Amino acid sequence: MADFFRSSLRKPTSTAVLELSVSLRNLINMDVFSKSDPFVVFYIRGDNAWTTSDLQNSMHLASSSFSASSATDDISHIPHDGAWIPAAVTETVWDNLNPDFVTKLRLPWKASSSTKSDKIAVRLSVFDRDTEGDVALSKHDFIGNAEFKLQDVLSSNNNNNTIRLQLVNLKGKARSVVGKTFGSAVVYGEVIEDFGDSAHALSFEFGFKFSCPLPAKKGFFYTIARGKSGVRRKSDVRKDDGVLNDDFVRVHRSGVLLRPSDGKPDDVLFQTVKLSDAELFGNDEERLLRVELWENKKSGAHDRLLCIETSVKELMAFDETRDELEVRMTSTKSLARASVAVVASAWTLSSKQLGSVSLRLLNLAWAKGYL
Repeated sequence: MADFFRSSLRKPTSTAVLELSVSLRNLINMDVFSKSDPFVVFYIRGDNAWTTSDLQNSMHLASSSFSASSATDDISHIPHDGAWIPAAVTETVWDNLNPDFVTKLRLPWKASSSTKSDKIAVRLSVFDRDTEGDVALSKHDFIGNAEFKLQDVLSSNNNNNTIRLQLVNLKGKARSVVGKTFGSAVVYGEVIEDFGDSAHALSFEFGFKFSCPLPAKKGFFYTIARGKSGVRRKSDVRKDDGVLNDDFVRVHRSGVLLRPSDGKPDDVLFQTVKLSDAELFGNDEERLLRVELWENKKSGAHDRLLCIETSVKELMAFDETRDELEVRMTSTKSLARASVAVVASAWTLSSKQLGSVSLRLLNLAWAKGYL
């Protein structure tokens, strides 16, 4: 099983993509009765070496083997801004001043591309969404811009290919008229091997065993993040401020799940998600994966309940009769104890292009009065 999976990672038809992930920190609050609802528009700009058509073709090629939700939203309604070409739009993270976006910007990458990295600029334009479903940027509040060149992220002198940029307004100012900063953007870049249409993918399933008591009228969601390149250690989750550890980038956020009202004795599962190996773990089976369970809060101050850190390599070698995945609690005020079972783990189903893993939480012990 493991030998097949490894061979799937090394198909000779692979190319490479440069993937840029973005998080925002300490955003200025644009709303009165709630927090800002931020989203980001990625723009790119070349010079004479990279024409508009070159960049547009690059964006199309780089999204071919990644799931549609994590590649780009529809950008056809966003006009060019001079030489700046709209390349991608992130999802909106509601009521959050420190969002970690799932959507990435991806560009094809070759060994020779590094010599052009100083010729390609990226602009992040951050907005506060005012109306859900309204596509015109003019209908939303502009928060700030941040600009950089690819070389800034990929420089060998840079710490782990991560840069932090101050957001500025259209006049280039970093502070509002009342003296508040607009916030900052954290950008992480990584070159990942991409196998196009022949890419192996993983169907990821997560949920609760039917024996788990779930509180009524409370919603839950989970997130998946992968460790940045070279990160192998288990991260510290004791500081539970709801902000993703800087060693990780978020690759999936589920929808909100409520306790079923029919009372049937079935496992309660989130919707299954399919992610390519490149998306989920960067084609590195030892890469740390972080799965977190959250209680959904309307205010956006979601309560992180627990954290599971593992890797594809660990899951491949998992033996249900003797192995356990470590579960670390991050919110003892509501959930005191839990464990997790690997219900199924397979890498060759009916199609050799699809693997699967299924995790179930069990033995939940809620704080007194929480149910």
